[in-house]
Amino acid sequence: MKKRIRIIAFTIILTLLLTACNTTPERKVTADSVVNLSGYGFTNQTAYNFVKSMKTGSTFASEDSYISFPYEGYWGIEATTEGKTVYLRAYSNLDYEPEIISITLSGKGSENDLTDQMGFDEYYKFNPEPGAYRVSSVFAVNDYEITNVVDIFVDDEAWLCEVTWMDEKEFTKRRNEFKTLMSEAGFTPQNSLDWKSVTHNGRAYDNEEWAALSREIILDDDKSDGFKVMLLHDWLCDHTAFDDYALDIYGTNREDYFSDFSGKYDLYDTRVGVCTDVAEAFMIMCRYNGIPCVSCANDGHRWNAVYINDIWYETDLTNDMYRKATSEDMRKITQEGSRGYSAVNMNNSILEVATTY
Repeated sequence: MKKRIRIIAFTIILTLLLTACNTTPERKVTADSVVNLSGYGFTNQTAYNFVKSMKTGSTFASEDSYISFPYEGYWGIEATTEGKTVYLRAYSNLDYEPEIISITLSGKGSENDLTDQMGFDEYYKFNPEPGAYRVSSVFAVNDYEITNVVDIFVDDEAWLCEVTWMDEKEFTKRRNEFKTLMSEAGFTPQNSLDWKSVTHNGRAYDNEEWAALSREIILDDDKSDGFKVMLLHDWLCDHTAFDDYALDIYGTNREDYFSDFSGKYDLYDTRVGVCTDVAEAFMIMCRYNGIPCVSCANDGHRWNAVYINDIWYETDLTNDMYRKATSEDMRKITQEGSRGYSAVNMNNSILEVATTY
């Protein structure tokens, strides 16, 4: 009898242990959480930047290009959550609606074809169980088929998020470093809007000109901040070139190398510059349009952090540029590849955030 009781007890304990091992743990998140998704089906991936509503965008790029970033794009997927309910539909900021090739919802070991269940005017609604999910959509534009994704994390409610291959601890460390530097510098979204305060070598950096130009780029004030930021990002990448020659030959920008601070080498006039020039121009234009923006820096590089959807996003325009000045003549421009969209670049440790240099 005792032996039988011991066997039953052992069986119960073993069953409970196996159940615990095979059950995806529920984890309550907030907008600022960082979650390792290994136990949720996304092996070795990390979810971050949790929001309740977003539009992820796709842009013109090379064939089969995979693009996912926090900006609202020319077209893509609009997603909203209420409690555990998720609403999805396609959207377009073009003057037409691109063809939807396919839309697939995957997660929890299954894959569902949503192509015929949602569109530009029709929402798809579902209530997922706790776990991680991905909506992959393929749009056809200008003879290209481009994939756009929306990632979803569900615990006691549904969240929209971004996913990276970065380790959870590594990403959390990066986020905390940024917060500390922002706090030490006294930057908040509210006081990161003064576009006139952006200076370079003690002088305003064509602030008025960049501000006026931004209004020519952003023609519709009713568009979201995410879409405006993408328009500014794309314009700078498409109309300015990185000064490879100055960096390779002079080791710095031409203005500092020649000690010529007259404005002769300003990015606004030459359309050629290094990372500092691009980061400053982007910051001025974002701030002028009411979008908080700061510059991040280390010993050898500058990039930006921009405030969208109540979250600070790092974005590296220099890394996204495909036009290069490779000779002493700044008018000679070469093109390499295509425009990119960089988020956190872990190769660049943050040492400071600033608006003046």
